[in-house]
Amino acid sequence: MNQKAQAGLEYLITYGWALVLVTAVVGVLVFIIGTPSSKVTFSSLDPTALSLRGGTRAGGTVTMALQNITGGKITITDFSGFGDACEINGIKTGTTNIELEAGEKFMIECNDVDDTDLLTPLSIHYKDFSGLRQEATIIANIPGGTTASLCGNGVLDNGEACDLSATPDGTGANMTCLSNCSANITDCDASLARAGNYVVQQNIDSDNFGLENCIVVTANDVSINCGGHTISSGTIDLGSIRYGISSTGQNAAISNCNLSGFDYAGINVSGCNSSLRNINISNGFYNGLEVYATDCGVELENVVSCDSAIGYWDMTISMNNCDLLLANNVVATEINASDPCKIKLNAALCP
Repeated sequence: MNQKAQAGLEYLITYGWALVLVTAVVGVLVFIIGTPSSKVTFSSLDPTALSLRGGTRAGGTVTMALQNITGGKITITDFSGFGDACEINGIKTGTTNIELEAGEKFMIECNDVDDTDLLTPLSIHYKDFSGLRQEATIIANIPGGTTASLCGNGVLDNGEACDLSATPDGTGANMTCLSNCSANITDCDASLARAGNYVVQQNIDSDNFGLENCIVVTANDVSINCGGHTISSGTIDLGSIRYGISSTGQNAAISNCNLSGFDYAGINVSGCNSSLRNINISNGFYNGLEVYATDCGVELENVVSCDSAIGYWDMTISMNNCDLLLANNVVATEINASDPCKIKLNAALCP
């Protein structure tokens, strides 16, 4: 009897430990297989142009499905970010241009990606069906972490107008920091000496501030989105505020702005590779719009400058090489420019 009991006990001990081991192994496998390697999600900052249909991260590989919904054929010229080891439809960065028809879907795959790589947005540069240069941005959202451009780490990193946790926050005068580390502009005296995205949050009456210029851009890679708001100066004569927006930085992108009543010009742009989109300028003294570029490109799209100069020009374009001027839907009557630039503008007359 004792021998049988001993044998039974040894059986239970031996196979009991085996059962515990098997259960543990199964539990580990269920955890590994059933738990995703990361809960990172992805967002497009321009979903009306390149639509993000889905994105996943498995280990060090990020895979995203996108669709060209611009309404026309586009040509992707380069892209960077997410560790710079990405391919579009199997084509590596910078090896060749990639053409996509309207509505065409495509895949992006990035390899050897870690959390630090995901902090740099994926920037896709392309030319639209009008030949104008555009940019689409994909950001990664890391639960419990940060998003693109190291937003929220307390440091003014490249590409940030400000940082929520920075001390000081880097917003400058009359600006407040947004959750995506861009900055609000609420008044004049906005001197933009740092690359980043800036958003005008309200109509601005420049006469209230007694300054030569309302918004001054000296940094490269600055984006200003007025959101349809108006920047104005009510005193239209020599000695009033010179410029609504004056930009000397390269790669400036100014969009969705209404400007009225400035002395020299509503907008003055002299930095290379700048772009103006959805701009309406009126009631100026000397010029409505001034563009000065030597041997570099400028893009104008949906730019209207009418009744914008009392005795001078709706628009002054000074460029050494007018072939580098890209224009679409420009409206102006009095244009101060060389004949080749006037031809490239192909401007409609003001009503």
